[in-house]
Amino acid sequence: MKKVLLSLSMLALLTSIAVPAEAYDKTNTAAESSTAKKSIEENQNKYVEMLAEYVIRKEDGTISLDQSYHSELSIPEEFVDDIQNHMNDLNIQVKEGNIVVNKDLSITTIKENKKRSNKVMAMAKERSLKGNVDIKVYWWGYGMWLDDRATRDMIRQHKAGVAFATLLAMINVNLDYPDSKSVTFVSSLIAWFLQTTVNKIEEANEGNGVLITTTNLTFGFVVEPL
Repeated sequence: MKKVLLSLSMLALLTSIAVPAEAYDKTNTAAESSTAKKSIEENQNKYVEMLAEYVIRKEDGTISLDQSYHSELSIPEEFVDDIQNHMNDLNIQVKEGNIVVNKDLSITTIKENKKRSNKVMAMAKERSLKGNVDIKVYWWGYGMWLDDRATRDMIRQHKAGVAFATLLAMINVNLDYPDSKSVTFVSSLIAWFLQTTVNKIEEANEGNGVLITTTNLTFGFVVEPL
């Protein structure tokens, strides 16, 4: 009987230890995942520069990555997967005749969205930011350029609680061909901007404005001074 009680006691002890250990493993895994994602976010620009040498522009104007990057570069695969997904989206636009990927890998819009009326455009311009704003599509992702005046106006409107309508208006004003991915970029930027403080943008602006970029939206936004 004593042996049975001892065995049951040991089993209870081991069980009590195993449960917290399992919970710890899950917490630890989540923490590691969060750290890895933050590391990718902080190194987006470096990874893009590394991959640039491996971009292939084909005769039909579509682009892809030379798969030799696997053995020659040390870049998180999930980051590269997002870049390739973005390239696939661009290739669809190329085949539909909406954009051209130039030899220097810049993107040129050749088919504008004609559905926007003059009234819609006038309202959008009135609501949009003061100053100069440009939303660009790159082979690796998206970017929004804001000069100093536009940056300060964005911060002011954010503090006044009207930044959502202002940023939304920029979709109509600045995107020649607002395909779904580009609109998603702006919408995600709005959500990110409204969920964070303006400190990151204020600190980045050194008097010339800021550039806000992202690679396919997964790994957050990078804010740089112009």
